[in-house]
Amino acid sequence: MDTTIPSREHSALLAQGSYKMGDKDANKKDRVANTNQHIKDTGYVVNSDYSNSEITAYQHKDDPNNLFIAHRGTHISGRRNKNHNDITADLMFAMGLGGQDAKLKRRKTRTNTIIRDLKPTQLHMSGHSLGGGSVNHTIANSNKVKKYLTSARTFNAAAHPVFTNSSSVKPEEKTQLDKKVIHHRIKHDPVSAGFLSGNIPFGKLKTHSVEHDADLGKSYFQNLIEKNTPLGQAKRFTERGLHAHAISHFHDGSIKKKKKKNKK
Repeated sequence: MDTTIPSREHSALLAQGSYKMGDKDANKKDRVANTNQHIKDTGYVVNSDYSNSEITAYQHKDDPNNLFIAHRGTHISGRRNKNHNDITADLMFAMGLGGQDAKLKRRKTRTNTIIRDLKPTQLHMSGHSLGGGSVNHTIANSNKVKKYLTSARTFNAAAHPVFTNSSSVKPEEKTQLDKKVIHHRIKHDPVSAGFLSGNIPFGKLKTHSVEHDADLGKSYFQNLIEKNTPLGQAKRFTERGLHAHAISHFHDGSIKKKKKKNKK
């Protein structure tokens, strides 16, 4: 089968599906069914044998050798985060020590195992937030992934403005990965803001814009207070960042289309 790179929208849906697979409040059979329903338009289905709460392996319906691996982002609620492992990994990224976190090392090992066993002819990857950071770490530190990788897309991936979180690669590897990896981020997203310093270990950065109405659903007086007090302004700043970070923007049509410049 010819190589077809999954679209941004499909890659985002598959990354979002990893959150559904990470819902430990449901049994695995239901999680697989819910995820397959969520990604039904992408052409992929969950391989339940190689999927767990952190990594979801998908195979294309028409070609099981077309493999898509998604790393889950941060879970801030539910039983899965009872040991605060996700928050710990986020903090490690924020300090530039992401490469030392056990979760990232475990995800790299698991990804290698999936590739070793399924032997794909196409390998695509994606991840949102912490998942995007762990995808980047896995690509950088796994020769097996670099060998098989066809494409990868990260969404608002965890990034540091100075440190690489152990995601640096050799110049010749960067040349190849720059052709395969795209980092998508939404303007005002705080988690991926580290990319703005130019500290991109590999791949290309694409920044998108979405609408955000800070006044929506609030009374006149609440908006008046928020606009004219330091605390209210900080609240709005936080709300804007949380809104920008949502993975749904990358597949639900909310990204603004860039206006074409008129040729003179």
